[in-house]
Amino acid sequence: MSLKRFNGQWNTFEDDREDFRDKSHNYINDLDIFGRNSLFQWINTCNTYIRRQKLRQLLSGVVGNTDDIRERQIAIGELAGLLDWRQRFQVEGMLA
Repeated sequence: MSLKRFNGQWNTFEDDREDFRDKSHNYINDLDIFGRNSLFQWINTCNTYIRRQKLRQLLSGVVGNTDDIRERQIAIGELAGLLDWRQRFQVEGMLA
C-alpha cells in the first residue's frame, strides 16, 4: 500500500468508503472526503471497522477547539518523520 500511495496509485485502493457520503453534509461532497479519488482513500491505513469509523468522524465531524487542533498537528508532526515506526504499527494492526 505504501508504494502504491507513494507512486500516486492510492485511488486504486478498494476501501473508498463511498457509503460514508452524506448528501446533506456541508462539505463532504464538495471536497471529495469519501468515495473514489477521495481524501479518505488517500490517507486511510485503518485495519479495523472501529478505526475507519473514527477516521470518518475526524474527517466529517466537528473539528474541536483550537487546542485540540494544535495537539493533533503536533502529533502529526512528530509521526511524520517516523516512517519505520508507522509501518511497524500498521503491520501490527494487520496481524491483530
